[in-house]
Order: sequence, then C-alpha cells, then structure tokens
Amino acid sequence: MKAKDGTFETPDDKSIAWISSDIARQVDGHWVFYGIILFNKTQSEPLSFLNNRIGFYKSVAGNETDYIWLLE
Repeated sequence: MKAKDGTFETPDDKSIAWISSDIARQVDGHWVFYGIILFNKTQSEPLSFLNNRIGFYKSVAGNETDYIWLLE
C-alpha cells in the first residue's frame, strides 16, 4: 500500500488538495492502481462539491484515462 497526497488544479487556477492510499497489480504488462481518495476542503466555488468527499479510483500507468467514483 502506498499513501500519496497532492493537488488537483483546473486550467483557470482553481484547486483542491487530496490524500489517497492505493494498491497496485500488473495487468497485461501495465501497472493498475486501485485506491481510496479524500478531498480536503477548498475555497474554490467550482470545486466545492468535492469538499470532504471520499471516492474510489482506478489508475493505469501510462496514457490511459483515470477514473474516480465519488461516494454518495
């Protein structure tokens, strides 16, 4: 398991910080990461729907699309 943190930023300079933890396995020669992510509070109105939300994600190393599913 690996813990990470960072910031998502939009093209118009809005941002929200996050922390996550995931596990990885190799599938068809690519590393696939499955994890849980917590979005911290943001002052940015367009991203405020993410305040303190939890989600699950799947990320494939390389140029593939990452997916995040938010918990309701």
